[in-house]
Amino acid sequence: MTSSNQTFFVLGGNGFERGKGASVLAQEFPNAQFICTGGGDTLNEMRALGLYYTTANLTRKCMLENGVDSLRVSELGVATSTYEESEEILSYCITNNLKEISVVSSDFHMRRISMVFEEKFQEKGIIVHFFGTETKDFKAQSWWTFEAGLITTFNEYIKIVYYVFKY
Repeated sequence: MTSSNQTFFVLGGNGFERGKGASVLAQEFPNAQFICTGGGDTLNEMRALGLYYTTANLTRKCMLENGVDSLRVSELGVATSTYEESEEILSYCITNNLKEISVVSSDFHMRRISMVFEEKFQEKGIIVHFFGTETKDFKAQSWWTFEAGLITTFNEYIKIVYYVFKY
């Protein structure tokens, strides 16, 4: 990563893990700006409490609670899938003339996001770096020994196949 890369996009979904991981990156890159994505609404449990947040709202909130200055964290919260986020981020990069960015997501998500991001960003001359955050519910090295690991891994592979046919 070069010093010209000062924009990190934190993908929606699991705002706790990704927000905490992005907070660590904010310490490592003190001049970087962070943009939280994800327009999907929150869990039914939160709606039952009258709380209506997008995933971008939750990720930003986690980052702020972990000490990141509010002026460094903004939201881009319309997209509801990884593919839609890639399109939204690409449009943002073109509009703001960004030539190098970083994308933060869960470690298990790296294969699919590289599939979705790399080619279209490369075609526009934009360099993308990927940062995977640690998954709290299971260990990547032994995912098959945890129920959450099994579910997440199989869901991710199903989504990869879905993305191959849909996009």
